[in-house]
Amino acid sequence: MGEIHVIPDGALLITDGVIQHVGPTRRVERLAEARKADDLDVSGRVVMPGFIDCFTQLLCGPPRLPGDAGEDSFTGSSRAYKAWSAQRLELEGRKRLRQFMRFGSTTVAGSSGYGLDEETELRSLRTLERLRAAPLDLAPLLYTTSRAWQRGGAANPWETLERLATALLPAACGKHLLSGVAIGDGFPDDAVEGYLACAARLGLPALVETKGESVGLACRTPGVTAVLDLENAGPAHAQTLAGSDPVAVLLPGRSFHGGQGQYAPARALIDGGAAVALASGFDNLTSPTVSMPMVMALACTQMRMTPEEALTAVTINAAHALGIGSRVGSLQYGMQADLLLMDCGDYREIPLYFGMNPVAMVMRRGQTIFPRVEVLEGR
Repeated sequence: MGEIHVIPDGALLITDGVIQHVGPTRRVERLAEARKADDLDVSGRVVMPGFIDCFTQLLCGPPRLPGDAGEDSFTGSSRAYKAWSAQRLELEGRKRLRQFMRFGSTTVAGSSGYGLDEETELRSLRTLERLRAAPLDLAPLLYTTSRAWQRGGAANPWETLERLATALLPAACGKHLLSGVAIGDGFPDDAVEGYLACAARLGLPALVETKGESVGLACRTPGVTAVLDLENAGPAHAQTLAGSDPVAVLLPGRSFHGGQGQYAPARALIDGGAAVALASGFDNLTSPTVSMPMVMALACTQMRMTPEEALTAVTINAAHALGIGSRVGSLQYGMQADLLLMDCGDYREIPLYFGMNPVAMVMRRGQTIFPRVEVLEGR
């Protein structure tokens, strides 16, 4: 994770949205195909892969503002969410996706989790499907947590997962509404295994959320691509992850917003050999941020990650957490041309200036989807 290949004077040749050549500018400019290409001079700027935000609750209820009284935040937010129309859900989702785009995310894994019943969650998945027409690459997830569904009056955890596995998952897959599933802690291990087995039969990658208790279960279950959160992970968990396929996805935005000061032990996980990714974990209640540069800053200042490790964690490792590392997350031949032009001359500046947006231009599949042309004009 600490090895970044930097080409000091580099160039990319893109054809039909795919990277065809990458290397020193002098060599790429000599290629016959380059002579007919449109040229974009970005001298003095960092060009890097687009951010992959591999876990968000893109569709969520309204935030709980300071001074709000009444029922607990999640219950109130969920009640409001269930009352929203499909048009309101889509409007909220589009507004949020524009914010993700401006901060450099070219792929976003979006979920709900606020519906707390099959009908509302299916409506959420239909909304996410409509949002896939947005300029970003959106991967819809079905996110289920035991505590949330129980607060919503659902049956016991066994029955909840059984109903989802036998009814909602097949229906959603039949309509091509899902890219994967995410499941929170609080469910019995054997119920989780059955649910994940159903997801695997449907070809859905799975993200398992845990504070540290269910790492072993996640690592031995086929189809699990990522383990989320890991606030209480220890050396044994790092060793387990190091010898398995799932990526450890850490959510420093939650720790920052919660104000408790307890962050996942990224340093121990990386030193123990685990592959680590970072995500915003966007949610109006627990992690209200879409800024991956801010997430990188938190990783470096609070979790002792290096800039190189943080950059790897928000690009190629995050792509592998979603099972899409073969097409996005790095600048190589044959990869999708999802690129960022950063308003800095050194990638180590990205996590240095926390709370600032260094993204000058966003390109997806070779097409510019968010320009800040004044940066180029003022060069």
